[in-house]
Amino acid sequence: MDASDKILIMDFDKKVLNKLHDPFIRLGLILTEHSPDFVKYQIRDLAVVLSYNAREVSNYLWISSKSSIDIGINDSILKDFFHSDLKISNLPIDNFIDNVLLFFNEYGKELINAENNLLYHLEEHLKKKSAKYTQELIDSQNLNAADRAWKNKDYANVIKYLGKIEPDSLSRTYKKKLEMAKKRLND
Repeated sequence: MDASDKILIMDFDKKVLNKLHDPFIRLGLILTEHSPDFVKYQIRDLAVVLSYNAREVSNYLWISSKSSIDIGINDSILKDFFHSDLKISNLPIDNFIDNVLLFFNEYGKELINAENNLLYHLEEHLKKKSAKYTQELIDSQNLNAADRAWKNKDYANVIKYLGKIEPDSLSRTYKKKLEMAKKRLND
């Protein structure tokens, strides 16, 4: 870390407070904590945290409530859930803060007032995305195991591993292998 990195860390909270404090106060948020690399605002049970990680040289925006998980807002969430072209990941501090302000100008009232259960729907979106990703990993492992079993002419295990995958998500090739394995096992 060079001297400019140290200046960035020391200035993070000052820059956040300088640009976001008044707009956040207008939204009803109250400053509850801050340190050189961390700023936290709250209203009722909603918390908004902005932080800087010196090791990763990265800025983060977290939103949470007592009834939800801590949600790290990133470019993917902005695009997939909020349908926004804003970027907040891997940006210089000033650009990050500017885009956080733009995000809160558009969605802040809805988040803070819990309109349309936005935080709940965001959490559900993330759970579905996580479940889909997990299922894709499991399916990939089962496909690899089925491929090994196919090479070894172990048709019972081909059937076993391909049977663990949703039939509609199998490619035509794997459907054919499954059909052939069942036929060969019955011969």
